[in-house]
Amino acid sequence: MEDSRRKYIYVTLCVLALLLVVYLAYSLIAHGSPLVKSVNEHLISGNELHSDSLYDEAMIEYGKAYSMDTTNTVSAYNAGTNLLLKNYQDIRSGKVENGMVPDSLVLQRYEEAERMMVKSIEGEKVGKNRNLVARAGHNLGLTHHHRMELKEAEAAYKEALRNDPANEETRYNL
Repeated sequence: MEDSRRKYIYVTLCVLALLLVVYLAYSLIAHGSPLVKSVNEHLISGNELHSDSLYDEAMIEYGKAYSMDTTNTVSAYNAGTNLLLKNYQDIRSGKVENGMVPDSLVLQRYEEAERMMVKSIEGEKVGKNRNLVARAGHNLGLTHHHRMELKEAEAAYKEALRNDPANEETRYNL
């Protein structure tokens, strides 16, 4: 009698433990873990770091957001813009001229920024966010412009102006 009661308690506890595990797994899948940031939380963290000119740290947050959702055009745009500003920061501070930041890294950042801008533009052609397409097109023009790919820069600036004809900075760059 005692043995069967122990088995009953043991089986009951195992079933309850299994149900708890299934419930927790479902909760994590359906609602996300409270210990894991969402895409938007990574974007917000990245934006805060970016506004403080902490571009390396911002890139980590944007990278996390992008890796969680590669269709998120805002995270692609923010990552690309962040790379452009990191290059500007390094160039303005003389780090590139003095060899502290190699030209190859600057070029690599421009290429990655280009890839992120193209991703934003292609993704938003479906989403119809003309403002983001225009800003990404402007930045795409900058990536080409700084690599002296002037025909490509011209095409990107013109496309950006088609989406935002009032943008005087893009018109000036063109």
